[in-house]
Amino acid sequence: PTPEDSATNINETNDIDFAEQFQFLPLIMDILHAIEEEKSDINVARLVKKLQNQFDFCNKLLDNLPADDMGKEELMALYAQKEQELRQKRDLLLKYQELSLSSSVTDRSTDLEINT
Repeated sequence: PTPEDSATNINETNDIDFAEQFQFLPLIMDILHAIEEEKSDINVARLVKKLQNQFDFCNKLLDNLPADDMGKEELMALYAQKEQELRQKRDLLLKYQELSLSSSVTDRSTDLEINT
């Protein structure tokens, strides 16, 4: 989603690439090049308006981030909870990988026994 996508629901921040949305330098460089090359004022104004729209869009993104109304203690508790969930998921992933490895080793040894 971009600032030009007026139909985009700003509350659905899961699908938004924040790093991409907060990259203002390329647009600023375009404005500076347009001024340097003495392009029409209309082109420069269009680029400045595009930058302003990008700022407005990013402000809306920041305003709609979850947990922006939480205090420090609540945020720390939420962080601890998410950290625990991450550890559990990593542990499950490791167990799954170990199962995959052990089953493939077992399958190979069974294949060897059958072939001999």
